[in-house]
Amino acid sequence: MITPMRAIHHISRHFVLYACLAYGISALVRVVEAILQDGPYWGIEADMMTQYFVNYPEHGFAKRALIGTLLRPVTGIVETPEAWVFWMMVAMNLLAFVAVLWLVQRYLAHRTGEGAETVSILRGALAVGSLGVMQIAHDLGRLDNLNFALMLGAVALVARGRVLVAGVVSVMGVLVHEGFTVYAAPLVIAVGWHALRRDGEAGSVVARLVPLVAMIAAASVAVLLYGNSESAVDVAHGVGGYVWARGVVEYNPSLPLMDVAILVAYWLALGAVLQVIYRSKGALDFLLIAALCALALNFLGIDHARWVTLAFYLVLVIVAVQVQVFGMRLRDPGRWQRWALYLLCLPLGPMGIISGFAWLPWP
Repeated sequence: MITPMRAIHHISRHFVLYACLAYGISALVRVVEAILQDGPYWGIEADMMTQYFVNYPEHGFAKRALIGTLLRPVTGIVETPEAWVFWMMVAMNLLAFVAVLWLVQRYLAHRTGEGAETVSILRGALAVGSLGVMQIAHDLGRLDNLNFALMLGAVALVARGRVLVAGVVSVMGVLVHEGFTVYAAPLVIAVGWHALRRDGEAGSVVARLVPLVAMIAAASVAVLLYGNSESAVDVAHGVGGYVWARGVVEYNPSLPLMDVAILVAYWLALGAVLQVIYRSKGALDFLLIAALCALALNFLGIDHARWVTLAFYLVLVIVAVQVQVFGMRLRDPGRWQRWALYLLCLPLGPMGIISGFAWLPWP
């Protein structure tokens, strides 16, 4: 008899195969959209394209301008910069997918015995679930993938005691996208606290973390005060210039009830993952607080489905850090937790950006 858990174990054992299939299907949908696009093929992500053209020399200290500044020597001279940026977005997306495959196989490998169910469910969710690799292909051109790479770099550095370098990497993350301050910076600081606390007293650990916190805070305040730009609003490339005229607090109070129910269900499923983790660990810590910080994104932007996706990847990183860095022994979920976690593995297509499930029509 094929049970949900047996099916999930099968997907976990063949993670790379199922992940490639899921990513390929989602990417194929994007290809079809580009072919059917009424206008140039890069129009399928015209709102994402603008951020690659905003830079410091032309638009002042604008938020999200670091990447555009680094690309300016190329985008300023090529004949069709939109096409060049589009294919760069495709390449970055594919690279992010390959990186996820490698990281999961390296740090969240399939296992048997204690904790096998928890690991299999998380791997299955990544491979075929709505928050997994299908969402990566669907959300083409987003800077989130780059910021997660910077977050992982900062976490690895601070776990080794290289606090100042981790601070520099974190500042880069804030300048790439200000959302780094909300969901990534708390994790970097929390990992730093627990890693340094193993070898030092609380007072000395706080003193060592002060430069890291100060660097992140300074960059975040600067972006908050000076990040908007009138000239960036009028960038001719893409249709995303509205980002540089936006306030801090932005949410969608008119989200349909069905979408609210879907998103709440996924947030509760992620909460079940955290409960399994801290049931395994036996004590709460600052990494749990860091995970919960992602909830604040719902009050700072309208991309509510995207926020739950970011939280999912954040939880995966926390699981890997707890196991690989702090030596936690994972336990299997209880009965009700297991059924909550099954939701993460449902192959319902990508989650979407604002509302739940990009491919499923809702009334």
